[in-house]
Amino acid sequence: MTSSVRVLMNPLPAPQGGTVPAIVRGQLRLTNRGSGKSLATKAAQPASLVFTIGLIQQVRPPEKRTDNPWVTIAGTLALVGDDQLPQFTIGGAAVTLNDPSLIPLPAPPPQNASQKPPQSFLFEFDEASFIASRPLQVPLPDIAPEVRHIEIQVELQIGGTTESSNAINDVLDKPVVRQLLHVSPRLCLDTPVSDPTEHNLAFLAAVTGDTIEAATLHVGSDQLVEGQDFFQHAGQIYFRPVAKPVEPLKGLLVTTDGRSFDFELKVAQTLRDRMNSLAGQLANMGGFAEAATQRALANGTDADGAALLGDSIASEALQSKMRLLDSIEGTLSENRDFALFYARSASLPPVYDSDDDGLKASDTA
Repeated sequence: MTSSVRVLMNPLPAPQGGTVPAIVRGQLRLTNRGSGKSLATKAAQPASLVFTIGLIQQVRPPEKRTDNPWVTIAGTLALVGDDQLPQFTIGGAAVTLNDPSLIPLPAPPPQNASQKPPQSFLFEFDEASFIASRPLQVPLPDIAPEVRHIEIQVELQIGGTTESSNAINDVLDKPVVRQLLHVSPRLCLDTPVSDPTEHNLAFLAAVTGDTIEAATLHVGSDQLVEGQDFFQHAGQIYFRPVAKPVEPLKGLLVTTDGRSFDFELKVAQTLRDRMNSLAGQLANMGGFAEAATQRALANGTDADGAALLGDSIASEALQSKMRLLDSIEGTLSENRDFALFYARSASLPPVYDSDDDGLKASDTA
């Protein structure tokens, strides 16, 4: 007598680290070590994996959760080999969305989309248990801010009859991690520039404790071009708007592993905001120069050429510092503002300060 077939689900880390991105990943595997007699035979039979998703707001009693139908993956199942191991062949039109609020994902997703990609789940399949042409990516329902965990359950059906229920099969539990993108400086220095494309604003985008790699980056109505408007180094992104902002600009960063981050660039209005913005620009310019030097070395530039590039960026920052300070000073009319200006100027960071603490301080100044 063949034991019933059970479904095992193993969580997989994000492609670029252990944190949970917008694409949650898991691997499916089958085993014939369930309790009771199996409905499976050596002849292939219609079979389906019926998934439900639990959205959990509170784990400790009294538990607060909502369970909803999610997706069904259809195909056939047969027992193969002398050991009669279960093998699931996924059909051509394999996925059915059981939640009417879900919208099928584009395939492939557009590379220049200026809207957030939907959150999704990526099913990967154990090669011994499944015959599948590729992993399957399916949309997740909207996850409210109060949801702390998502819990995925699955029922295996053979010939329309339950082979193993949700209670028998594995449960995949994923905490909902909401990462924050830090963009520094957070305020754009509002200084006169005759040509809006000739500005000296450089921004650093990073996620604390994690690395990111940009797939697309939009600021306002512009999609930034890698190598022209932004570059990436050590899991962080340096970028500049196409034109100098004259009003708040909303941005959207979509990473290669499916995460998406909204941000906003604001125009400084007060003297304190302008000085804080300048401090952030100067601190990040040092990091920018060092990152550009390392990137040049990695691309084959000799040491002298790479060092010259870093020095030229630092020199530009020094010149910008003096122009910006002159510009700010020219707008002041009260003794109180002059006192604040000179006190803050004395505490501005050096251009070549790449110390982590300095960067953090400028981000929160």
